[in-house]
Amino acid sequence: MKSNRVSVRRGLVTFSALALFACQTAPITDGPRKPASVSDEGKKAMEAVAFGGLDKIHTDALLVYKDGKLLYSRYDRGYDETKKHLSWSMGKSISALVAARAVNEGKLGYGDALSKWVPQYKGTATLLDVFQMSSGLSFKEEYAGIPVDSDATKMLYLDGIDVGMAPYTATRKMRPEKPGEYFYYSSGDANLIQEAVKNAIGDQKTYDAYPWTAFFDKLDIKATFEQDVTGTFVGSSYIYMTAPEYARIGQLVANRGVWNKEQIIPTDYFEKLNEVAPGVMKNALSGTSQTRAYSMQTTTNRPITGRHIGSEYPDLPVDSILMIGHQGQLVIASPSQNLVIVRLATDHGDPFNPHRQELFAAIKKFVTEDNGLPLETAGTQKESDDAIKAAALPKKGAKLWDYFKVPHLIRALYAKEMCSCLYVEKRTNDECKEDLKQSLPILGIGIPNEKKGTFKAFLGLNGSKAKFHGDRLGCTLEK
Repeated sequence: MKSNRVSVRRGLVTFSALALFACQTAPITDGPRKPASVSDEGKKAMEAVAFGGLDKIHTDALLVYKDGKLLYSRYDRGYDETKKHLSWSMGKSISALVAARAVNEGKLGYGDALSKWVPQYKGTATLLDVFQMSSGLSFKEEYAGIPVDSDATKMLYLDGIDVGMAPYTATRKMRPEKPGEYFYYSSGDANLIQEAVKNAIGDQKTYDAYPWTAFFDKLDIKATFEQDVTGTFVGSSYIYMTAPEYARIGQLVANRGVWNKEQIIPTDYFEKLNEVAPGVMKNALSGTSQTRAYSMQTTTNRPITGRHIGSEYPDLPVDSILMIGHQGQLVIASPSQNLVIVRLATDHGDPFNPHRQELFAAIKKFVTEDNGLPLETAGTQKESDDAIKAAALPKKGAKLWDYFKVPHLIRALYAKEMCSCLYVEKRTNDECKEDLKQSLPILGIGIPNEKKGTFKAFLGLNGSKAKFHGDRLGCTLEK
């Protein structure tokens, strides 16, 4: 049955909110606050952007927390607070928090040569360079249409299925730019980090449990974190959690890494998380965002002073940390303002990107005017005219033989995402097919097998198969 639930709180703490933040570093109270305004213009503006029927935009959940209190929540398209949702690239930020725990435990170090832990890599990058999206590898990140020539696609659904996602990435050609001297957003770099963590731990069984023992269990998060065929977690893309669980990650950041009086995010990592990476300051390459103030597998709202660019989002606090994912995923946290925002979605591509500013302005109005709460934001800052130009993706088309991979790509993507949708998110077959229409112009013929926990997709004479490995490890696309 379709869920279209709305909850607005003004000064009240619900049971669900208490459960969510019971482990916070500071208790939640119903302390004095300014009387709420009779206006609901902020709420109306917020819902017009998120749920107003804008073309190709499908918001599944929107949550707003201020000072540890749930001010607003709404779910749609069959989702509710119990349903897991795919992270897409928000997984990079969460996976990196897990890796930071391993560094803090001395299993590996930011100054380590990447080649120490990923022997297929022949460059000079350190682990820190990889955290900051500057590995030196030539990796094409593209999602539009049917991107058979995109390394991200090849890694997730084609060549990476045979050799493993990190080995596929590590064997790409080297760029002319030196590691650490540039910024280029790469899903491959995220998976190199998890490969390094796996090899540093050295035992597959211990590694399989590590994200939970080191991180998720401390926050009471029942996440699914999927692996590739080599047993490496797909840090770039494949984490599934409920909307309130994503909010806990946000609140952890808002708490400056502390939860239940324990420093979950190491202090040195939290500092790096709030610093724009050196490569971003110097040289954002063509084909990647020129205005994205990236840090450690995460986006900040800090100014890029090295290239004279102000904060990208004037209606968010300047210390906001943004976890951003394909198809409109967002988790935003501000420690100074104790603000957490979660948006989960199944947009058709990334049409929501131009509407982020509208949503943030509406949320600011909702918090300050509808609820009478203070919220300091970055405001308008001077930006250089040349630096804010949109990144121009190189117009290099796919090679002819890449197009022969289209049926394989469609089968593989359909099998993997249907398996995860059915068995991890636990959505209905019809809901899953509707979700996949937002990613695929063509749908294969899927044959689920509940007993064996597999999903097969056929297009033509050949098929692809994904297998479900349980609630923690989810689905893996098999060779």
